[in-house]
Amino acid sequence: MLINRYDGRFCGYYIIVSAEYEQLMLGGIETDKYYAEKAEVDAELSRLNRAYARISDGIEKESVAMKKTAENRRMAQAVTDEAHLSKLLVDLLVEKIKVFQNNAIEIIWKVCGFENAVMETRADV
Repeated sequence: MLINRYDGRFCGYYIIVSAEYEQLMLGGIETDKYYAEKAEVDAELSRLNRAYARISDGIEKESVAMKKTAENRRMAQAVTDEAHLSKLLVDLLVEKIKVFQNNAIEIIWKVCGFENAVMETRADV
Protein backbone atom coordinates (compact mmCIF):
# COMPACT_ATOMS: atom_id res chain seq x y z
CA MET A 1 0.00 0.00 0.00
CA LEU A 2 1.19 3.50 -0.80
CA ILE A 3 0.85 4.77 2.78
CA ASN A 4 3.11 1.97 4.06
CA ARG A 5 5.74 2.92 1.50
CA TYR A 6 5.72 6.51 2.79
CA ASP A 7 5.89 5.30 6.39
CA GLY A 8 8.98 3.28 5.49
CA ARG A 9 10.61 6.27 3.83
CA PHE A 10 9.92 8.43 6.89
CA CYS A 11 11.61 5.86 9.12
CA GLY A 12 14.56 5.65 6.75
CA TYR A 13 15.11 9.40 6.84
CA TYR A 14 14.87 9.50 10.61
CA ILE A 15 17.51 6.78 10.80
CA ILE A 16 19.76 8.78 8.47
CA VAL A 17 19.37 11.93 10.60
CA SER A 18 20.05 9.96 13.79
CA ALA A 19 23.18 8.39 12.31
CA GLU A 20 24.43 11.74 11.03
CA TYR A 21 23.81 13.34 14.43
CA GLU A 22 25.69 10.51 16.11
CA GLN A 23 28.62 11.08 13.75
CA LEU A 24 28.53 14.82 14.53
CA MET A 25 28.64 14.15 18.28
CA LEU A 26 31.49 11.67 17.88
CA GLY A 27 33.43 14.11 15.72
CA GLY A 28 33.13 11.95 12.58
CA ILE A 29 31.74 14.80 10.46
CA GLU A 30 31.99 18.55 10.51
CA THR A 31 29.14 20.75 11.73
CA ASP A 32 28.67 22.42 8.33
CA LYS A 33 28.43 19.06 6.56
CA TYR A 34 25.92 17.79 9.15
CA TYR A 35 23.67 20.83 8.75
CA ALA A 36 23.89 20.70 4.95
CA GLU A 37 22.89 17.02 4.91
CA LYS A 38 20.20 17.60 7.53
CA ALA A 39 18.73 20.43 5.42
CA GLU A 40 18.46 18.04 2.47
CA VAL A 41 16.78 15.40 4.61
CA ASP A 42 14.44 17.99 6.17
CA ALA A 43 13.43 19.19 2.69
CA GLU A 44 12.70 15.62 1.61
CA LEU A 45 10.74 14.95 4.82
CA SER A 46 8.70 18.08 4.21
CA ARG A 47 7.94 16.93 0.66
CA LEU A 48 6.98 13.47 1.94
CA ASN A 49 4.73 15.00 4.63
CA ARG A 50 2.86 17.00 1.98
CA ALA A 51 2.50 13.92 -0.25
CA TYR A 52 1.37 11.83 2.72
CA ALA A 53 -1.25 14.44 3.62
CA ARG A 54 -2.58 14.50 0.03
CA ILE A 55 -2.80 10.70 -0.05
CA SER A 56 -4.48 10.54 3.36
CA ASP A 57 -6.99 13.18 2.27
CA GLY A 58 -7.70 11.25 -0.93
CA ILE A 59 -8.22 8.03 1.01
CA GLU A 60 -10.61 9.79 3.41
CA LYS A 61 -12.63 11.27 0.53
CA GLU A 62 -12.76 7.89 -1.22
CA SER A 63 -13.92 6.22 1.99
CA VAL A 64 -16.72 8.77 2.42
CA ALA A 65 -17.78 8.30 -1.22
CA MET A 66 -17.81 4.51 -0.83
CA LYS A 67 -19.94 4.75 2.32
CA LYS A 68 -22.38 7.07 0.55
CA THR A 69 -22.59 4.68 -2.43
CA ALA A 70 -23.21 1.72 -0.13
CA GLU A 71 -25.90 3.66 1.71
CA ASN A 72 -27.57 4.60 -1.58
CA ARG A 73 -27.52 0.94 -2.65
CA ARG A 74 -29.13 -0.14 0.65
CA MET A 75 -31.88 2.47 0.26
CA ALA A 76 -32.34 1.53 -3.39
CA GLN A 77 -32.67 -2.13 -2.44
CA ALA A 78 -35.31 -1.22 0.13
CA VAL A 79 -37.22 0.79 -2.48
CA THR A 80 -37.05 -1.91 -5.16
CA ASP A 81 -38.13 -4.57 -2.64
CA GLU A 82 -41.36 -2.66 -2.03
CA ALA A 83 -44.33 -3.07 -4.37
CA HIS A 84 -45.07 0.62 -3.83
CA LEU A 85 -43.53 3.55 -2.00
CA SER A 86 -45.01 4.46 1.34
CA LYS A 87 -45.67 8.11 2.14
CA LEU A 88 -42.65 8.03 4.46
CA LEU A 89 -40.35 6.78 1.68
CA VAL A 90 -41.73 9.31 -0.78
CA ASP A 91 -41.15 12.15 1.68
CA LEU A 92 -37.68 10.87 2.46
CA LEU A 93 -36.44 10.15 -1.06
CA VAL A 94 -38.44 12.06 -3.68
CA GLU A 95 -37.91 15.74 -4.43
CA LYS A 96 -40.67 15.89 -7.09
CA ILE A 97 -42.49 13.72 -9.59
CA LYS A 98 -43.22 15.01 -13.09
CA VAL A 99 -46.05 13.40 -15.06
CA PHE A 100 -46.11 14.14 -18.78
CA GLN A 101 -49.05 14.04 -21.24
CA ASN A 102 -47.98 10.67 -22.64
CA ASN A 103 -48.14 9.23 -19.06
CA ALA A 104 -44.34 9.20 -18.83
CA ILE A 105 -43.07 9.85 -15.32
CA GLU A 106 -39.83 11.49 -14.20
CA ILE A 107 -38.76 11.19 -10.57
CA ILE A 108 -36.39 13.78 -9.15
CA TRP A 109 -34.64 12.16 -6.17
CA LYS A 110 -33.45 14.07 -3.11
CA VAL A 111 -30.42 11.81 -2.77
CA CYS A 112 -27.69 12.45 -5.33
CA GLY A 113 -26.91 9.30 -7.31
CA PHE A 114 -29.94 7.45 -5.96
CA GLU A 115 -31.43 6.85 -9.40
CA ASN A 116 -28.23 5.08 -10.51
CA ALA A 117 -28.31 2.90 -7.40
CA VAL A 118 -31.95 1.96 -8.12
CA MET A 119 -31.07 1.06 -11.71
CA GLU A 120 -28.08 -1.01 -10.57
CA THR A 121 -30.21 -2.81 -7.99
CA ARG A 122 -32.87 -3.60 -10.59
CA ALA A 123 -30.19 -4.87 -12.98
CA ASP A 124 -28.89 -7.24 -10.28
CA VAL A 125 -32.32 -8.84 -9.83
